[in-house]
Amino acid sequence: MSVVNDKLKLENIRSALIRQEDTIVFDFLERAQFPVNEKVYKKGSEGCLNLQHTDKSFLEFLLHEEEKLYSLVRRYASPEEYPFTSDLPEPVLPGFKRAFPLHKNNVNVNAEIFDYYVQEILPKICAKGNDSDNYGSTAVSDIRCLQSLSRRIHYGKFVAEAKFLANPEKYKQLIEARDSEGIVNEIVDPVQEERVLKRLHYKALTYGRDSADPTKPTDKINADTVVSIYKEYVIPMTKKVEIDYLLNRLTD
Repeated sequence: MSVVNDKLKLENIRSALIRQEDTIVFDFLERAQFPVNEKVYKKGSEGCLNLQHTDKSFLEFLLHEEEKLYSLVRRYASPEEYPFTSDLPEPVLPGFKRAFPLHKNNVNVNAEIFDYYVQEILPKICAKGNDSDNYGSTAVSDIRCLQSLSRRIHYGKFVAEAKFLANPEKYKQLIEARDSEGIVNEIVDPVQEERVLKRLHYKALTYGRDSADPTKPTDKINADTVVSIYKEYVIPMTKKVEIDYLLNRLTD
């Protein structure tokens, strides 16, 4: 079986999504050790960036600089990775030899992920306040969180492609009719979603505990909060990506 088909097997996709849950929980735990540090997200004199001629916040500046570097090594040529910024350089490495497993598309919801992360997620997982000694560590941790959320949400394209290939005629009818509701009914699996939320609650509860005293409740991060972020945002946004991807599945 080809590499492309292996990546589009639903069991392999689910395994990848489970690993991504681990990454997101650990990234949240790392970020939760610092306060919100709102100056990292402010621009101009309200922020903490001591540079002239920029309209970026510190996080935006650091994110762009990092993505420029990763773009050189073709990170964003991967179907699993999507940049948050633009004006990135072309890769210095040659293109991948393996076939691209997804239908070519321009679906990228990172702008929405960025705003939701700063405005909604950070106040839920971090204490209030500013710690100027840790602005750099805060921004680095933020980038890890953003990247893991982006990868998880955009991985919905693999789910969508796998389901399309399993029943192309059914999906073609829905796509040609622009039937978003019908597509949702086809891709949604309530039993699987509930399983994901229960597994996520267990992980957030377990990973946040001291292994030397596992009976002691964790004070690092609230497991219910992590579950609510998934339920209220990650899963719905993944569905949006799947629908947007499928609605453009028949285009060149």
